Amino acid sequence: MGLRTLPLTPHGNLPSNFGVAQSLSNHRVRFNKSFKFTVSAKSEKDDQKEEPKDSNQSLFGNITEALDFSQVRSAEDAQLLDEAREFTRSGGRMNREQYGALRRKIGGTYKDFFKSYVEVDGQYVEDGWVDKTCKVCKKDTKGEARQVDKLGRYVHVACLERSYWPDVHFRYIAVGNEAIPGDYAQYVLPAIQNLHNALSIGGLWHHIKVSTSVETSVMGVSYPPSAGTFAMNTMNFMVPIACYLSSIGAPLLANVYPYISYIGDPINISLAYALFTSTSVVVRDGNLSYINLFDTIVDALHASLEKAGAPQVPVVVSESGRPSDRDAGVATIHNAQVYNTNLIEHVLSIGGTPKRPGNPIEICIFTMFNEDLKGGAAVERHWGI
Repeated sequence: MGLRTLPLTPHGNLPSNFGVAQSLSNHRVRFNKSFKFTVSAKSEKDDQKEEPKDSNQSLFGNITEALDFSQVRSAEDAQLLDEAREFTRSGGRMNREQYGALRRKIGGTYKDFFKSYVEVDGQYVEDGWVDKTCKVCKKDTKGEARQVDKLGRYVHVACLERSYWPDVHFRYIAVGNEAIPGDYAQYVLPAIQNLHNALSIGGLWHHIKVSTSVETSVMGVSYPPSAGTFAMNTMNFMVPIACYLSSIGAPLLANVYPYISYIGDPINISLAYALFTSTSVVVRDGNLSYINLFDTIVDALHASLEKAGAPQVPVVVSESGRPSDRDAGVATIHNAQVYNTNLIEHVLSIGGTPKRPGNPIEICIFTMFNEDLKGGAAVERHWGI
């Protein structure tokens, strides 16, 4: 899936995005004590009851109501946000100025990395809103240096230096999105190495980590979580990648979708378990207990990394979310709101997984907007909040 996201960590800030990640250090949201989500835990039986669907209504009006919008940078931004709410509630689309006000408020940025190797497009529209794109494509991950400056760096990488954009922080570069397994899997590690070396020459590698985004199907075994192991068709790629990430202090980026697991096995996976609304233990794995599917998946990835010889590599969730339409009885606005708000609550309050307690989870919510023109199954077009 394309990566257009809202970043969240349990520290109360909304930091940089992942893909290449960017954040505005001077304009981050801090959740105060009045911050509270409206979705509360329910019984599994009650979770199965669906609210009436409104296919024209965006989740923006629901999810953003949970955020503290009491303070904005200017009266103009406040007006733009009010207009954005009204447009999206009636099925309309916000304009560029309204989108800029929203991004300034939540502290995130927009990016997409499905086109060229590593380049920055666009321009800064206003102070506090970045409209920059750093892109890495599957077909371009072979990693040959396009142009090299006098210091031996990729010219493209030089654009990441803070001297170019002092108010912008790049945190991660993702080489390939779900490229493993696939025709380009063999090129992912060399590209990661090339980019890391380029960043090292420029003195940036401590601040910008290079990794790759994987889907959870890179695991051949994921249940119970402690049995997590990379699949036979991905192991030859994932083991050396994991070890290299460990050597450079970079995380593994993973797209974690409990929704996909649920629709693949609705008999054995309950809706409450997939929506964070189960109130009792669902899975016991040794001395660890799990009440939500999200933690189960993330800890299976942790176990896979351990078996690959990289136990210290953290997992950053580069995508997670839930569709709001086009899958009768499952993909609804109500379920999407429940999942996204409970995911945020979980990350802000729990601070880790059963296997890695006390280690905060970084996440990105997929996605900011519905993608009306996207091909494939109809449900793919309805992931926007």
